[in-house]
Amino acid sequence: MNKLFSSNCVCSVVKQQFIPTIIYRNETVFKNYNGLVIAKCQHCGMLKTFSSNNKIKVTPEISEVEHYEENRQDFQNSFEELVNRVKVYIKSGSVLEVGASSGNLMRVFQVQGFDVSGIEPNRPAFNVLTKQFGQRAYYGYLKDFIIKNKVQFDLVIYNHVLEHVENPNNELNLIKQVLKKGGLLIVGVPNCDNIVFKVRRKFWESLLPNQHIWHFSTKHLFALLTSNGFRILNISYNNHKRKDYPLIKKIYFWFLVGFNRLKGSGEAVLVIAIKL
Repeated sequence: MNKLFSSNCVCSVVKQQFIPTIIYRNETVFKNYNGLVIAKCQHCGMLKTFSSNNKIKVTPEISEVEHYEENRQDFQNSFEELVNRVKVYIKSGSVLEVGASSGNLMRVFQVQGFDVSGIEPNRPAFNVLTKQFGQRAYYGYLKDFIIKNKVQFDLVIYNHVLEHVENPNNELNLIKQVLKKGGLLIVGVPNCDNIVFKVRRKFWESLLPNQHIWHFSTKHLFALLTSNGFRILNISYNNHKRKDYPLIKKIYFWFLVGFNRLKGSGEAVLVIAIKL
């Protein structure tokens, strides 16, 4: 497939040309991805998902709420580490999580004394969120929340959400409206600049092209945040645990993840940034 895609990119306000780099066609492992293409921006190298025909749709609103609930303890442990990193910069205050799913991260912040609110566009996930947080849970998107609520927060969280957003630059402008000056923004995304992706390519678990519009690297995330008036304070990486994989696969991925650690990288990157 030599067709170029013309579309918006995070690097520019004008449309850019994207070169296909990963093509899902006649797939047996990822049948749901057939017809999807991941292409690279000719200007900045950012990866973006496209459909090769109108029958295949990317559905960014998917929220795997059952997965989050079944693995609540694992998520809670990693979220507690995140809260501890945040408390280096802010001990308490108001928190808004966008794309809160069932509220596991909100719950950890709440236990640590923060005043939490959450927005979720996926109806089943929102129903779970409402049971936990009542009127602190809002259905929809940040743009909907802003229309009805004139309030600012000390901390805004986009944990594995920004890759689902059609226009990240517009989203960051909305974030700045609800974030106090000097407030913190947490962004976590899958990181394509890692050994597992470079070896596995289309088979890397975190690509999820039927859900993820954008496929960030640390470099592209940094550029996006700094160009929108944020300064990076802290960065951390993590990798998939793959605890249910067969032993031989665990050993294989153990070596790949080991290379990530040697390089100071990982399959996911999480950034804490401050609004200037």
